[in-house]
Amino acid sequence: MHKPYQEVFKHLPDFEITYHILSPEEGGSKMPAFQGIRWDFTYEEYPSERFMIYPEIIDVSTNGIFAPGIPIPKFGMATMWVLNPQLHPVHQKRIKVGVRGIL
Repeated sequence: MHKPYQEVFKHLPDFEITYHILSPEEGGSKMPAFQGIRWDFTYEEYPSERFMIYPEIIDVSTNGIFAPGIPIPKFGMATMWVLNPQLHPVHQKRIKVGVRGIL
C-alpha cells in the first residue's frame, strides 16, 4: 500500500513534472508501473548522474494521488520528491520549465 509522500517526508513536493512512460516498442519496460515506483532520476543534460528523486503520480481527474494497485497512465503528471535534502541547491539550479529528465 502506498502512503502519500507528503505524510512520509513531512513537507510539500520539491517540483512537479509531466511524464511519458516509454512503451516496449520505444525502449521502455514490458512491465507496467504502479504508484510508489522508485525509479532513479537523471537529467537528460547530465546522463551520467543519477539521483534518488521519487515520483508520485497525480490523478488528474481528482487532483489527488493516483490509486495504488492500478497501472499508471502512459502520460501524466507527477510530483517529485528529492530524498537527499543536501542536494536541494543542485536541483533548484537545474529545474526549470522545459528541462528534460529520465526516470
